[in-house]
Amino acid sequence: MGISLENINISLHCKNMKKSMMKKLLLLFVSLITMYSCVKDINLPEEPTYNTFDFSTVRKVSLSVNYNFNAVTPFEVYTSDPYIYGEHGTFVKNAEKKPLYVGYTDEKGYFSGEISLPSYINKVYVCTPAFYVKTIMEGSVDKDMVSVSSAPLSKVSTVTKAEGESTDDFSGRPSIENWNCWLGTVNSISGRPDYLLPEGAYLTLDADTESELYSVMSEAISVDNACPEEYKTDVDMYVSKSANIVLTMLGGNTCWNSSIGYYYYTEDNIPKSIEDLDIIAMFPNTQDGGWTKGKAVNPGISRGDAVKLMYYPNISSGSKEGATDVFPSGVYVGFVLATNGWNNPSIPDDTYWSGNLNYYSCSTKGLSNPGKGGIDVHTSIFRYGQNVLVSFEDYLDDQNFSDVVLTMTSNPVDAVSNIPAIYPVQKEMEQFEDGVYLFEDVWPYKADYDLNDVMLSYQRVTRKYTYRDGKNLRDKISAQTIYITTYSNYAGFDNDGLAISLTGLGGATYSVTGSIKRVGSSRYVPCDFSMESDNTIRLTSNFKEDLGATYCVEIKYTGNYQKTSPYCKVFVYRNDMEIHIPMELPTSHANAIYFGQGDDRSNVLSGIFYVSEYNYPFACFLSGAQIGDFAPMLDFKNEMKTIDILYPKYGNWAATQGRSDADWYKYYSTTNE
Repeated sequence: MGISLENINISLHCKNMKKSMMKKLLLLFVSLITMYSCVKDINLPEEPTYNTFDFSTVRKVSLSVNYNFNAVTPFEVYTSDPYIYGEHGTFVKNAEKKPLYVGYTDEKGYFSGEISLPSYINKVYVCTPAFYVKTIMEGSVDKDMVSVSSAPLSKVSTVTKAEGESTDDFSGRPSIENWNCWLGTVNSISGRPDYLLPEGAYLTLDADTESELYSVMSEAISVDNACPEEYKTDVDMYVSKSANIVLTMLGGNTCWNSSIGYYYYTEDNIPKSIEDLDIIAMFPNTQDGGWTKGKAVNPGISRGDAVKLMYYPNISSGSKEGATDVFPSGVYVGFVLATNGWNNPSIPDDTYWSGNLNYYSCSTKGLSNPGKGGIDVHTSIFRYGQNVLVSFEDYLDDQNFSDVVLTMTSNPVDAVSNIPAIYPVQKEMEQFEDGVYLFEDVWPYKADYDLNDVMLSYQRVTRKYTYRDGKNLRDKISAQTIYITTYSNYAGFDNDGLAISLTGLGGATYSVTGSIKRVGSSRYVPCDFSMESDNTIRLTSNFKEDLGATYCVEIKYTGNYQKTSPYCKVFVYRNDMEIHIPMELPTSHANAIYFGQGDDRSNVLSGIFYVSEYNYPFACFLSGAQIGDFAPMLDFKNEMKTIDILYPKYGNWAATQGRSDADWYKYYSTTNE
């Protein structure tokens, strides 16, 4: 009596079994076989030779991001420039571009980690929606590493007397010439105040608080998007207890040299127009030199600069008599921004930079100029902890409310009682991965190596759940959506199925919802996917029944959210046979009988699967590729043409094991048509 592979059906429980146990069982399996007379019939070489190239166009890259700014900062990674550029160096986000990776730096503005890139990508674009650091940075990939950093923003030093005199006269600047410069004098050229509080003064911010407020604002407002409605408000601050008030400049993201002032009034004297206000200049020039979308001209303030507000009870009569740094209870304090109020006299011919717009953004309801976009609210004001955060939308009306950002502190802390305490909402960020899968479905035999039997367009959208952990922002994987569209030139089998297996779950639980969009339909309809052990999701047992359909798999993770993305293995199966990309482990449902048969050179003892001797894979995944790149393979006249005949650069890519011509699929030969 003999034993052959045909009589034995072993499933490899690679997911649920420790590696040591799996090896022991496999060694036992081989030992039993060698005891019988039919050992000569077994196609299981002791040291099978195989092509060590994994035919992957995905590479792991070490990414280092350094903003040189003490704040937790969100960022996104793109493989191409995601911005559309306009005049004067301005640019806006292209909504069609999707980030490959999203994440956060630490509280020092630094990130170090590993990301996956298409192997042909040699440059990445690191972008952030935060107003306080450089919006876009480029980095070249060198030896599987990429590093990007921005220089620290220089402090604006006090302008010397030779460059400008101290003044309290705003004549010649029509937008603010009627404002009161009563807090002290300012430099006549830069507008930098002479009355700034020294570092560490009473009610100024310590470094930790300042860092936390920046990260809070990066959650509330974005330079790329309109400010959420819940943060917009046109309410002035009501002083319910006598208090000292200090305003600190957090910065801004605008080309303008705008001016900001404050005013106050009582319930029985609510202003009806700008003309009704007695405005006191606070920061005559709010330009901090940190505009992230172009060159900032004539900065006059530094981030972190602070001023103490004064109350003048006789201001309506033009008198400073009775001036005090204590605001009485029952007073409302409002703020007004004059767009480009401190115009730059050194370049008078540039109408974009100079000129007085006489355009005002007010915190008081109804006093702002009508916005170009029709908005009537120009300020965002909310409380976070012991601080009130104030940000403005200026003349351009991109509505991101990041043009000037300040924070207010008071003593007592609760003196301003009517500002809502709004914590930035917990939200989800999305990152995208796409590509094309190609399968040769006669595995374990080499067949024609045209790789067009089963072709899949693949996209995975990973959603990260953002939450606050003390002073830090964290993100974990909350959900993934996988889209798979089927294509084929000619498949010889009518029972090729499609499946997904999830790995790297880390103990998380999940639920799955399935839907399908068939050819000719514009909508997805619910469908049931077969769920099996080993976290395997079977989409269909015959992809040809709905050829051209798009399968949508919604995976929602619960309980222990994932810190790293669970990996989704996409494979073709036929009964108990599975076809995976090279080096990928099969699921526990795969039948071991096929390994080592035909042209397959799998070595189950070493955990090496789906490899051959040749420069052709049985399947491959091409990260970043689009199905349009493979249109020739879908042309029936090219059936049975090996992949290197249709794509001349394929051969060099395979021969160099991916070191050259990683974008080979973009170059189709027409000589064999």
